[in-house]
Amino acid sequence: MSFSDLYSTGAHKRNIGHFADIVKVALFDEKIEEAEEKLLERLADILGITDVEYKSILKTPNDYPTRAASNYEERLESLYYSTRMMLIDGRVSEQGVSLLTKIAIGLGFDDKRATIIVEKAIKMFLRIPNLEDFTKEIKRVNKG
Repeated sequence: MSFSDLYSTGAHKRNIGHFADIVKVALFDEKIEEAEEKLLERLADILGITDVEYKSILKTPNDYPTRAASNYEERLESLYYSTRMMLIDGRVSEQGVSLLTKIAIGLGFDDKRATIIVEKAIKMFLRIPNLEDFTKEIKRVNKG
């Protein structure tokens, strides 16, 4: 097995873990809405998740370990996709904010700043940002 094969396998495992984390967020209300399913299908395609893997992850997402972000950019990306999934229907619920705050803390954002970061993330998503704009703004708020 070549070095590139090892890297490819590692990258795919990270993608599976990341996707499973997003599925867990989608299932916070115990169901996946049509808009969420379309986003999940698109993300699965982007992340190179096969149909078999996709169905398995949807069926038992907790069988897949949470993917730890290895750097700040990955943490921001995870927060972006988690926020996007949480607000896919454009509604902000107290449960959703609470879960997103827990996700932010789990991603390594400071407990004291997590609430501010999540508030900013939600405000940004109500304007539907792209990943680049989202990343810049969260970095600015996190420096606070």
